[in-house]
Amino acid sequence: MQTFIRCLLPLVIACGGESTQNPPVVDGDVDQPIDASPMPDGITVPDGPELVVINQSDLNSIDVHMGDVYWTTDPFTGKGQVQKVTPGGQPQTLAAQEDHPVSIDVGPGFIDDTAFWALNSLLGQVRQIATSGAPPLSAVNANDNVYCLTLDGNRVFVGTRGAVMSKDLTNTSTLTTLASGFGNGVLAIDADATGVVFGARTTSGAWIVASVPRTGGSVTTLYTGTTLIRDLTIVGSNVVWLEANRIMRVARSGGTAAMVALVADNRPWAVKSVDGKLFVATNQGVINPTGSTGTILEIDPITGTKKELAKDQAEPADIAVDANYIYWANRGLGAGTGQILRLKR
Repeated sequence: MQTFIRCLLPLVIACGGESTQNPPVVDGDVDQPIDASPMPDGITVPDGPELVVINQSDLNSIDVHMGDVYWTTDPFTGKGQVQKVTPGGQPQTLAAQEDHPVSIDVGPGFIDDTAFWALNSLLGQVRQIATSGAPPLSAVNANDNVYCLTLDGNRVFVGTRGAVMSKDLTNTSTLTTLASGFGNGVLAIDADATGVVFGARTTSGAWIVASVPRTGGSVTTLYTGTTLIRDLTIVGSNVVWLEANRIMRVARSGGTAAMVALVADNRPWAVKSVDGKLFVATNQGVINPTGSTGTILEIDPITGTKKELAKDQAEPADIAVDANYIYWANRGLGAGTGQILRLKR
């Protein structure tokens, strides 16, 4: 789901100065000073994150399904890839020569377990292939840049530059528009049986967290702000999202938004919710990071209590969680230095 959305570099949000790729390549979204206070006393950092994959370039989005790890690579120039690995084994390429593959989600498909991912190209696509890699590799056109994607139940939900869309799990279905008219990107999306929530920029330039029924209809705005919304997740009766150096929360029924936590020094960049907990990856959020300062955090979505699971990470781009492990993708500090790591929960 999440999503570390990248796009062709010239596609830049007017006024805000940030690329509509995720993450934006310019750190211009802070509307209050970063809280530089340290983590609370007594936080422990578990030893020994385990390397799963090394020597990667332009890591983007990751997911885990049935113990296997899936990821996309999205270079600024050239073609990307969709790959998978069983930890301890060798990576397998599911799709090569992909035109800016971004957000990936893996789960039950129409017949076989399936990997679904988005192409953040000018005509945008949602693509899918069986997790075995067996053909066909199929695609449906969105006719716009696709920035984020999530799989829930019998539907794939998609955020494009201007709309929220969905499709069923077959490899021949088309996309249906659920909500439209957004100004410059639906950058984050999640869904459950109740409906679809998303973060988007409106035509007036505001950033909103909103919801829409799974089959489309009236859009309910839950929050309006001025800061880019990088990622979001449903946590029970709440929606949690990342903006600037803040982790925010609002009830799905509406009401006043509350800040869950501030993140010192870095930017919260990707979030997953599992078993009522938040797992957050942070990085510097700039084009040329100065060092390995990223962190992996576990955060209580109500109290904001933080637990630092891993520190000194080289620009974590995305995070995935299953019953046993937390996985994350480090972009690294140079070409070919990206890694995927995991840590026991």
